[in-house]
Amino acid sequence: MEALTKIRADLVNLVSSLNEEEINYKPHKENWSIAQVLFHLALVEKAVTFQLSSVPVEKDEPIPEKPILLTLDRTVKVKVPTPDFEPKNSHFHLPELIEKLSKTRAKLLETYERYDKEKLHTQGFTHPAYGLLHIEQWLQFIRLHEQRHLEQIKDIKLSLLINQ
Repeated sequence: MEALTKIRADLVNLVSSLNEEEINYKPHKENWSIAQVLFHLALVEKAVTFQLSSVPVEKDEPIPEKPILLTLDRTVKVKVPTPDFEPKNSHFHLPELIEKLSKTRAKLLETYERYDKEKLHTQGFTHPAYGLLHIEQWLQFIRLHEQRHLEQIKDIKLSLLINQ
């Protein structure tokens, strides 16, 4: 849980000083803006929370670990599996995005806390790229996914500085 809290604090610190124009800046037409990245993170977290709140797959043995560290490899482009995770191509406001992220994180943690801690490795649900992940690994994935996009945001900020 500490790692989830730290990555979110790092993310908010990274974007909190940006103005509206900066968070909506797109380095290239096909790239996401910082605001779109933040919106995407909230969408994914909301979807994972929904899955966590539904009936998970339950196994007699622990669900094998998957190589989710690959999430950090930004040379591997992952196509968003469903349009539901694609951010809208619209103008965003930072306070609203931070509030949205705060709410999705609170709901995720609240949902996680309801789980029987003895079953965190025997219950899970399917990830579109990695297959069946146990509950604990889903939380690790959320952190890694956020870290991946934090690095993306750093690149966008660098592009902002170069193009000013």
